[in-house]
Amino acid sequence: MFRAGVTIEGIFFVISAFATLFMVFRSRMGKELPKIRDIPAIKGLEEGVDRCVEMNLPVHQEQSLMIFGMNAGSYLAGLMIGKYIAKLCARKGAKLIVHMGVMGETKAFIEETMREAYIEEGKEEDFPKDLVLYHGNKSEVQHASIAKTLSETGCGMYWSTHTDSAIVITLEEAKRIGAVMCGGSGQWSGGPNAPYAILMDHLFITEDIYAAGAFLSGNRDMISSIAGEDYIKFTSLAIIVFALVISVLGYSFSKFLMI
Repeated sequence: MFRAGVTIEGIFFVISAFATLFMVFRSRMGKELPKIRDIPAIKGLEEGVDRCVEMNLPVHQEQSLMIFGMNAGSYLAGLMIGKYIAKLCARKGAKLIVHMGVMGETKAFIEETMREAYIEEGKEEDFPKDLVLYHGNKSEVQHASIAKTLSETGCGMYWSTHTDSAIVITLEEAKRIGAVMCGGSGQWSGGPNAPYAILMDHLFITEDIYAAGAFLSGNRDMISSIAGEDYIKFTSLAIIVFALVISVLGYSFSKFLMI
């Protein structure tokens, strides 16, 4: 006899894994990549860097990176967007400053990702020394330190996908000094998204983070996996509709799974 909760979760896991792997392998076989819809906020990134060049102000971005956990994908997508910003800075000659905290062990990974951006633009010699500033393991201290740096150096554009409540310290300071605000949260819950929705000029929110990160990375596996995730959404909606129909007909969906 199957347990309803375990059964539906198992079915959903198998469908999710199959859909994602199918799209990735399809891409590796040379098939056409799925098209990602236009995300207007992407244009705001280049506009922000252009403004920094015109006003001789630095671009600031805050990066976090988790190797494991439910938010790891969101942070990785945010890092890919940050790499694109670094490429724009290298191409246009804008000064770049990257801030991080909490996950100090990922500093080298973030720094090398930014270095790769400069190399891809043929500007490795322009890569700034000590590009990534580490502000400590305590979130409130981290954001207070970043805000102080913004005030001292000036800021033409600020990018962040950080998700704890202390982020408002940095966002408010960036807004106060007139920076172009770009960013958002890949988390679905309202709490992390609220300050971004209020303060951002160019907002990336929930699935926009993943789609933009995949698109700007140019990585075929990341782009194709986004399409696989869409199939998962369609499957989830189909299961919900099916459960509603079963319920309307007077059957228990959980008992139906055990038939």
